[in-house]
Amino acid sequence: MEGYLKWSKILNILFYVGIAADIALLGYIIYSKDTSNMILLGMLVVFTVAFKSMSKKMKQTYYENPDAEIVDVFELKYKADQQEKKIKQEEKAQRRNKL
Repeated sequence: MEGYLKWSKILNILFYVGIAADIALLGYIIYSKDTSNMILLGMLVVFTVAFKSMSKKMKQTYYENPDAEIVDVFELKYKADQQEKKIKQEEKAQRRNKL
């Protein structure tokens, strides 16, 4: 979980770099009066906000349980699905045995 804090700091730095890039691009767009870069500016803003939200979520996850191991969500979902399939098969087998 220590990696969460490191990545959170990196994302936080990228957030501030993104703000500087947003301001620089906005200044360029205003100065040159060329609006063809507005899509690029929109994408930069989206990534900047995403960096901040990911950083915040990583910090929150770390502070909730700092000693936890990183768990693969897809692996947990796969195990839950396998258990559900096993339960359904057992129920079908019980129904067949009753008949």
